[in-house]
Amino acid sequence: MSIETLIKAMPKVDLHLQFEGTVPRETIMIMVDQNEVKEKIKRFDKWLETYQNPDFKKLDDLTEMLRSWIEHEDDLVRAVYDIGVWMNKDNIRYAEIAINPLAFVTGDFTFDQFIASINDGRDRAERAWGVKMRWVLLTARNDPRRADEIGRWAASTTARKGGVVGIAVAGHDGNAPLDAFERAFSNAEKKGLSRTVYLNEKDDLTEAIKLLNPTAIVDAWGAVHAAGGLGLAPLVAANIELSIGLKRAERRGWVSQMANYPLAQMIAAGVPLTFTTHMPTLFGATLSEDFTAAVALGLMTLEDVQTVTLRSLQRAQLTEEEKAELTVIFNTEIAVLLEEHAVN
Repeated sequence: MSIETLIKAMPKVDLHLQFEGTVPRETIMIMVDQNEVKEKIKRFDKWLETYQNPDFKKLDDLTEMLRSWIEHEDDLVRAVYDIGVWMNKDNIRYAEIAINPLAFVTGDFTFDQFIASINDGRDRAERAWGVKMRWVLLTARNDPRRADEIGRWAASTTARKGGVVGIAVAGHDGNAPLDAFERAFSNAEKKGLSRTVYLNEKDDLTEAIKLLNPTAIVDAWGAVHAAGGLGLAPLVAANIELSIGLKRAERRGWVSQMANYPLAQMIAAGVPLTFTTHMPTLFGATLSEDFTAAVALGLMTLEDVQTVTLRSLQRAQLTEEEKAELTVIFNTEIAVLLEEHAVN
């Protein structure tokens, strides 16, 4: 059994997917046709070219446009279900998906209907493929005025019953300062919600931790780059999860090639790492490919892959009983795979 086959067969967890960039491309194009998007959007051909060949410095504009192509309740149901199909193909058993409700809760379409729609797709995917999903409500870095509103939604009875487990702040351009989200994150903490911050290159890691007290940080490339992966001591001290992606780092231009990512140093320093593809459709990445590349390049071992996978499971917003059950399943399946790999 090859390393690639072994890792693809391993059960996996992704805690930091973003909805628009995770919906399969084929699904988006079906909606484009059904919703007659070409006739409604100016310069549609240009947008389509951007979608097919993304400019990774303009992701906010692209994801905003993609949201507008998903127009109806049935679109949301189909999109979520097809994410579940994709998860199954990469053997992702559990995912937490960030989604901005403001893109969909408009006019007569209520928040309750929004939650019902995404959970219709989620429930169908779980019944068909055995994959589990939970939701993180996303507030845009370029729209801090709505952060408190999204935080209130996330803490509502409807949201909690509907699988909403946290809030996140993300954005790549037009960014407001992190302190604009301090109140929303403080309220989320009081309500027992997870709190994720997607940091950009210029963000200060220590400031982010002090202001927002996150449970997880995605990327933190400024701190990673500044000290070769060893500028992350505050995360280690506070035991805050850092979620990274090798292919994403390469696509964003943070490293010229994945071999240059300081992953081995980060593992040696005890950084509590998890892996995420974040927007796999746009970045053209899967967890299996990231893990396989990391092992092939000597950046981590198969044992490290198992450790990161189980850490992701422990960081998941599941009950302790659910975590315990899945941990047994993951350990059993991985042990069998490693034994088969050793024999072959």
